[in-house]
Amino acid sequence: MATHTAIILIKALHTAVFVFASSCILYALRCSVTGRTAGFRLQIAIAVPSLIGVLWWLNGRECLLSSLIYRFAGDDRTQSDIFLPDAVARLIMPVST
Repeated sequence: MATHTAIILIKALHTAVFVFASSCILYALRCSVTGRTAGFRLQIAIAVPSLIGVLWWLNGRECLLSSLIYRFAGDDRTQSDIFLPDAVARLIMPVST
C-alpha cells in the first residue's frame, strides 16, 4: 500500500472515530438534560470518550492515530491528521477531555 493511500485511510478512520466520540458526548449530554441517568448506551457513551482521553494522555497528549500518520509522513508534524480544518482539529482534545 502506498504511503499516501495509508495516510488517507488513517485520516478517514480518525475522522470517523472523532464523529463517533462526539456523538457519544452529545448523547451523554442529552441524557443529563432529559434526566435519563441509567442504561447501557449511556455507559458506552461515557466510556468511549473517556477511553480515548486516557489513551491520548498515555501517549504523551497525542492521539494514537495522529502518531501513526506522522510516522507515515516521515515525522512531518505539519501533515493534517484528520479531515477537519487545522484550527478546529487542534482544539478537539483540550476541549473534549
